[in-house]
Amino acid sequence: MGNKFIEYLRGKESRPGEAALLRKLDFFILTFCCLMYFANYLDRSNLANAYVSGMKEDLNFQGNQFNIINTVFTVGYILGQVPSNLALYYLKPRIFFPSMMLVWGGLTMVTAAVKNPQGIMAIRFFLGLAESSTFVGTHYILGSWYTERELGKRSGIFTASGLAGTMFGGFIQTGINSSLHGARGMPGWRWLFIIDGLITVPIALYGLFLFPDTPSTTRAPYLTEADKDLASPVVPERSAERTRIDWAFAKRHEHGQQRDQCLVEHSLLPRDTAPYFTRGMWAMIACSIAMGIWTAALLYMSVREEKREARQNEITAEKVVVDVDEKV
Repeated sequence: MGNKFIEYLRGKESRPGEAALLRKLDFFILTFCCLMYFANYLDRSNLANAYVSGMKEDLNFQGNQFNIINTVFTVGYILGQVPSNLALYYLKPRIFFPSMMLVWGGLTMVTAAVKNPQGIMAIRFFLGLAESSTFVGTHYILGSWYTERELGKRSGIFTASGLAGTMFGGFIQTGINSSLHGARGMPGWRWLFIIDGLITVPIALYGLFLFPDTPSTTRAPYLTEADKDLASPVVPERSAERTRIDWAFAKRHEHGQQRDQCLVEHSLLPRDTAPYFTRGMWAMIACSIAMGIWTAALLYMSVREEKREARQNEITAEKVVVDVDEKV
């Protein structure tokens, strides 16, 4: 089973040395990116898990404060996306990504010491700024190393790794509550933030020492000159005449109709509603299990899209299933 998956993931070798290069890229780039995104979503989702594990009562949450905190996080996440991607033009990815990981890991651990919802609100804004570096930055890196034929599957795996962080967050919280609640006089939900923050440290160190940057700037010792030459054509040279981005360009964009439909539908449906309707970690575990359906549907769509077999009705049906499951 494992061998068939690897064979499917890497496909047939079209150029000499390509299979060996893909093995290295998958191990050092894809693995780090998936672990980083897993930790990203783990830290992002722990607030809801903590909320139903005693944080609401301990910090005396009132009214819609939880919703406001999520909104503040989203504002920080939106504001940080473009600057984070631009930063990759000036900073080496192996420095930038681990640094951002240490920042958001530190902010997550600091959350364990908060005394009121206002403190969490301030921390979550800066957490959103730091975590915004992961998604868009990783796709820039993946697009620099992988060809179009290789990119779809790996983008799907990368995105699914983030959903796995949400899915396992409930199980991790349950284990912490049962083993660390009351340790050193702290409730289990405070230990959740500490442990989630500590998880980012070894992943950041792994990226600092082993992430290869981009094909044109890499100094990774495990990549030979032949590997670098093979990877370099993936990124085309910039044309002196740049394409104008306007409505005509948008209309020509492949699958634009499906993209617009997904954006509108995904934005209008409510999100992060579980804490309002659930109480206790077993209810959160049920929500975590539902994320498995989300992940499976996402991987299926990424494969179909890569093969260009998806059609409008099929994409619509799959997207509805994914989003209904997500909102549950």
